[in-house]
Amino acid sequence: MNNPTPEQMEKIRDIAWSGDLADDCSARVGNLIAHCECMGEMQLRGEGERRYEKGEYWFCAVSECDADGKHVRDIFHSGESAGLILSGEMARSIAESILRLQALHNAEKAELQRKLAEANTHRPWKP
Repeated sequence: MNNPTPEQMEKIRDIAWSGDLADDCSARVGNLIAHCECMGEMQLRGEGERRYEKGEYWFCAVSECDADGKHVRDIFHSGESAGLILSGEMARSIAESILRLQALHNAEKAELQRKLAEANTHRPWKP
């Protein structure tokens, strides 16, 4: 993948979250939607220890949607990954990283498709 253009970077530099950052929030970048939510408190046991601590458990997900905002496909869901997300800040950071990577991938894909379409107009395919 080529380095992102300044225009591509500008689109994904600042991701705005809406909703309650301490409970349930979402962000949108183009056709991508991220959702983070606190699933409540759970008892966490330290490795090799018998004591338990209370802590929050979060999930995050990133999905692709169509122009009407309808779900098209899942890109990432923390429930399908190993490990726990223990804070809203961590959940949003993971989701933002995935949003940025996927947005750059989509921009690169669109550029390659544009170049292919342009090449096809200059050299007709012959079987």
